[in-house]
Amino acid sequence: MDQKEKTGKIKRARHDDDDDARCQPDHIPLDLTLEILSRLPAKSILRSQCVSKLWSSFTTLPSFVSSFASRSSSRPPSLLIWNPSLRRFSTLPHPTHSHDDNWISYLGFDPLEGKHKVLCVSHKDSQQPRVLTLGAQYQSWRIISKGVPRHCPLSGDHGQCFNGILYYKARAIGVNDHPIIMSFDVKSENVWRTRMRFQGISDAGELIFAPYSVFKSFYILYFDPRKNSSREALFERIVGEEFRHRYGLSNNYSFITSVSPNHFESLMSLS
Repeated sequence: MDQKEKTGKIKRARHDDDDDARCQPDHIPLDLTLEILSRLPAKSILRSQCVSKLWSSFTTLPSFVSSFASRSSSRPPSLLIWNPSLRRFSTLPHPTHSHDDNWISYLGFDPLEGKHKVLCVSHKDSQQPRVLTLGAQYQSWRIISKGVPRHCPLSGDHGQCFNGILYYKARAIGVNDHPIIMSFDVKSENVWRTRMRFQGISDAGELIFAPYSVFKSFYILYFDPRKNSSREALFERIVGEEFRHRYGLSNNYSFITSVSPNHFESLMSLS
């Protein structure tokens, strides 16, 4: 190795040491530096690792990684809107004036006024959902405080919006806690629930409703939210009078209904 190559390596080593020296905050204690870094977004912290070896060692310390994870998990969750056409995310303000951070959010569209609205429903405070209009000059949450039935929105359900009505799954709060469908009018911002028990969705996309318990003839209602139309199926008598008399069942004896929406007949043998 000639003298010039040795000199070049020494200069590069000195240059790296000088970078670390310039980046080292001599007047700021290390614990305070780590505290400041831990408050930055993860993207900014990753960028700071490229500043120097010293900064990279700061942000890869196990204690720093653990501290950042604890601080990040304690922050309230963010609400994001994704625009697939523009490929952009927008962060919404967090719903305020609530003691519950467990929110279920839904996106609805009003075709008459061409407005998108976000509905947030809390598990603990379902009678005061929040509504926010996207694209408004001042984005703030409004509280719907009147006429909202008590219910518990189901986690993992994103809802479906048809013809300006947003439908989402929930459970009734009461004796049976049976599944129901909640409806939200995006334009008027009214919320109501179905009176019949929600039993599932057919292959054609129809919502199926049936009574929770029956003892005589009953109807099953099929509702198509896309066409805003419904049809009924009448079931006459669960059992005959002879069957009731034989097994000692009174006329008020009720049966729990269970609907299999996508059943089809088959001759396939199971043996």
